Amino acid sequence: MLKNVIKEELKVPGHIDYLGELRNFVTKTGKKHGFADGVVNAFKLSIDEAATNIIKHAYRDSEGFITMKIIVKKNSMTVILIDQGKFFDPVRIKDPDLKRYVDIGKKGGLGIFIMKKLIDEVDYRHTEEGNELRLTKYKDGDFKKKQSEEVTDVDVSLLSLSLKSRYSLLLPLY
Repeated sequence: MLKNVIKEELKVPGHIDYLGELRNFVTKTGKKHGFADGVVNAFKLSIDEAATNIIKHAYRDSEGFITMKIIVKKNSMTVILIDQGKFFDPVRIKDPDLKRYVDIGKKGGLGIFIMKKLIDEVDYRHTEEGNELRLTKYKDGDFKKKQSEEVTDVDVSLLSLSLKSRYSLLLPLY
């Protein structure tokens, strides 16, 4: 194992009341290891979306835990969310037609899209520990520059979306 790899871990019940603990843990870890506020905020929003999906969907008919593992390397931070609920691969979900979302006034359903836009690498797998969602963000920010250009031609009508959706689509990506 590499000398400069730091691992931290937190396990909480898969309940909405514990989302704040997950956000606080990633904030504390990111700041402790010198990651920019933009990187930490991208993780906080993505973790909130992912953990909410785990609670609402993976544990819909049962109770369980969410384990968060954070791996910090020199130029990256990876957050791994592990659950033992129903299997669902968010990586396979296609990006939504945002114009259609606005036209029909649809609310919600953009969490996976938000994660894919804010995080440099999103990976999902089923392991012996359970369902693992791996979110990796790099310090240098170069990884996402090409993808952020795709968002710049978004119609002004997106202003009718929620604040969270507008934030993820209209602000520059870090």
